[in-house]
Amino acid sequence: MTSRMSAIGRLVTALLAFGLWLTACTEQNAGQPERSTGAGQLRIASLSPAISRTLVDLGLTDRLVGRSRFCRAVEPAIPVVGDLTSVDYESLIRLKPTHVLLQPPLAGLDAELARLAEEQGWTLGAWPSINGVDDIEKLLKELPDKLYAQPSTEATETRRRAAEKLRAMNTALTPNQDHLFRGRTLMLSGLEPVLAFGRGTYMHDIITRLGASNPVTAQGWVQLSFEDVVRMNPEAVVLVLDTMPGNSPSPSEALRTLESLRIAAVRERRLALLSHPDALLPSSGIVEVADAMRAVLERLARAPGQASTSARALPARPHDQALSHEQASVLFASAYSRNPDPPGEKCGRVVTGCPQTQSDG
Repeated sequence: MTSRMSAIGRLVTALLAFGLWLTACTEQNAGQPERSTGAGQLRIASLSPAISRTLVDLGLTDRLVGRSRFCRAVEPAIPVVGDLTSVDYESLIRLKPTHVLLQPPLAGLDAELARLAEEQGWTLGAWPSINGVDDIEKLLKELPDKLYAQPSTEATETRRRAAEKLRAMNTALTPNQDHLFRGRTLMLSGLEPVLAFGRGTYMHDIITRLGASNPVTAQGWVQLSFEDVVRMNPEAVVLVLDTMPGNSPSPSEALRTLESLRIAAVRERRLALLSHPDALLPSSGIVEVADAMRAVLERLARAPGQASTSARALPARPHDQALSHEQASVLFASAYSRNPDPPGEKCGRVVTGCPQTQSDG
C-alpha cells in the first residue's frame, strides 16, 4: 500500500513539474509571432502582379494567402491585401503570412510595413525595379533563396523550376537562325494617348535581343504625338495589348488610325498586333511574350504579298482559362486590303489567330 501511494505521489509531482515548465514556456513565447520552419508553413502575400505571376510559374500558387487587386494571374478568391501604393495592414496581420513580397515605390519601403514585419516575424522580399529582362532574371534567381532558409523537397523543386524558366528565357530571346525582321520597329501600347515602349522596358529588351531596333531613344514609357511617329518614320509598328476587355480604341480602330499615317511601316504594310495576357507585365511570362514577338518579326520579315495566314496560338495556362481563347494567341492584322478576303483572312493580309469570334473589345 505504501509503495502504491509513493508511486502516485511521484506521478503527481512529475505532472506538476511538467505543468510548471509548460506554463513558463508559454509565458516566455507569449506575443512572439509564428515563424516558418518548413515548407509546409510557407504563407506568401504578394503585393506585386509581376511577382505573383512568377510565383505561379514556380508552382507556388497554393502558397499565396494575399495578393494585390491587380494580380490577374492568381485566383480572385485570394484576399486583396494592398498594392504598390497602399497596404491593408489589418488584413495582412489577420492572414499571418510568413513572407510579404513587393515592389516598393521610388520613395522606398513603407516604414509601417517594415515595423510590422519586424513585430510579426514576416520575411520581406523587395524588388524595387522589375522593368527589364535583367530585372526578371534577378527576380527568378533570388526568389527561391528568399522563400526557403532551410533545405526541403519544395525548395529543391522551386529552384529547379526557376532554373528551367531562366533557360527558357535565354532560348526565347536568342534569334538563332530564324528569318526575323530587323528594321526600326515602333512598339505602342495604346493610341489614346500614344504610348510607346522606350529603352529600359522589357519589350525593348525583347525586340532588340531578337535583332530588331527600337526608334524610341528615351527611357521607359514614352508619350508621343502622331507627328512624332511620322518624324520617326518607323519601318514597322507593333500594337501591343494585354487583352483586357474594353481596350480603347479597339484593335481594328487602332490599325485604321495607324494606316492613315505617312510612314514607311504603312507603305510596306508592316503593321502588326500582338495580344497576350502578359504583354504589359514584366515577369516570368516573358517567355511566351518573346515567342509571340518572334512570330511577329517572322511575318514582318516576309514580303507583304507572301505572308502566311496560318494560325499560331500559344499554349494556354490554367489561369488563362477565364479568358476567351483568342486572348492567349498572337494576333496580327493589317487593314490595307479593301477586297473581300477568303475565310480565315478577315483581319487582312497578315493574319495569325484572327478567328471570326474575335471581338473589338
